[in-house]
Amino acid sequence: GSGAADIVVTASYGQTSTFERGYRYITGGKKEIITVAAPPEAIPASITEFVLVDAMADADIPNGFNCTPYACTANAKYLNIRAETTGPVHSVLLTLTGPTVGVNRDYTAPYTVFGDLKGNYVGGILDMGDYIVTGQIYDPDGNAVGSPASIKFKIAAVQVRK
Repeated sequence: GSGAADIVVTASYGQTSTFERGYRYITGGKKEIITVAAPPEAIPASITEFVLVDAMADADIPNGFNCTPYACTANAKYLNIRAETTGPVHSVLLTLTGPTVGVNRDYTAPYTVFGDLKGNYVGGILDMGDYIVTGQIYDPDGNAVGSPASIKFKIAAVQVRK
């Protein structure tokens, strides 16, 4: 090959072979074919979606940001918003703006606006009005990773069953 060696293999009997990515090799007496592939690309860190959570039930509200009136379940009074992520995440800064505000830098999943206690969601009461939730992933050095993600939603009516 023409590039620098990527893989050096030493057999149990002491023979050393050098392989380069992208080439196929036939080895020893067994005529084994080895294809040396590049390592898989790392999945970049990103926020894939925001999920509305009923904090009292510790349960997702299906299509929670698309409901009219607001709550898909009449029992949802204390709510939280979770960011779903991919890739390596050190921390996520979540900011909620609107009639009710919240800011949380979360270092462990689930990454939420109002936080959690050992996996049990802490809830907030979202008053009627327009909201934006924004999430930004950070690396261990405190640098932003990728672009922030956000979603706009409206609380049209809060339905609470007593």
